[in-house]
Amino acid sequence: MNWNKVPAGEIQGATNRLWTAFGDSADMIASHINTDPKFTEEIRRFTIGKCFNPSESHERARKIMGKNFFGVDDAIKYFGVNPTLKDLRAFEHLPWNEDFLTKKKNSYVLTAQFPIPLLAIHELHTDEFTFSVVNNRNWGDEDFAHESGEIGWQLIRKNPIANHLTWEEQLKLVGEMEGVPKAAEMVYAMIGYRLKTGNILFKNTLARCSDKTSLDGRVVVGWDNKRRPTCPGIDIDRYLSENAAVAGIGLALSIG
Repeated sequence: MNWNKVPAGEIQGATNRLWTAFGDSADMIASHINTDPKFTEEIRRFTIGKCFNPSESHERARKIMGKNFFGVDDAIKYFGVNPTLKDLRAFEHLPWNEDFLTKKKNSYVLTAQFPIPLLAIHELHTDEFTFSVVNNRNWGDEDFAHESGEIGWQLIRKNPIANHLTWEEQLKLVGEMEGVPKAAEMVYAMIGYRLKTGNILFKNTLARCSDKTSLDGRVVVGWDNKRRPTCPGIDIDRYLSENAAVAGIGLALSIG
């Protein structure tokens, strides 16, 4: 709910308590809020993060998955999402039981996915990561650059399957519960995992995603540090034909 829809008395009471708590530092904080957008954004992220109370199932999943868990609080911290109460309800319950997660904990990353388009992810983290797009001129005009996944829990497989096969051949190997994620979902998971753990998903490999390009192929993403060892980079390829069977090009998989 936007602040202008909150009852005036509630806003006034919260304002008085907040500025009273700041004490002698109130003038300095007010100055930073009025002149430094990054400072204001940090306050917003911290406050929303503190207001989020993970459910019991959320915490059990975190314990099971260990470092392979990227929760709502992580999305707030690393992607600056501003979830509504409706958004948070999408994460109240996990669609899998503990036994299922235990079986997947080493081969998948459990992510709290928020619908952030690929271009928005790029703009948000362009200072931290290089985005290398094959023949990158006008890639922002591609439909896949504006696509995003659905809000909710998603398991992203940590390594692609079925290298050196065509798109159709790879699809035949997709399991009953599995699907092929969008490029935005993949890059969201890759960047979130890197920022939280310092580790790399899809290192020196590429995986086809479900997005169709304007050049008769599927979007391919990966993390390449061979060419840029000192500059971490997300690789996005939009030129690979569906009929191409290339060594090192696997298929991305997700559950959720």
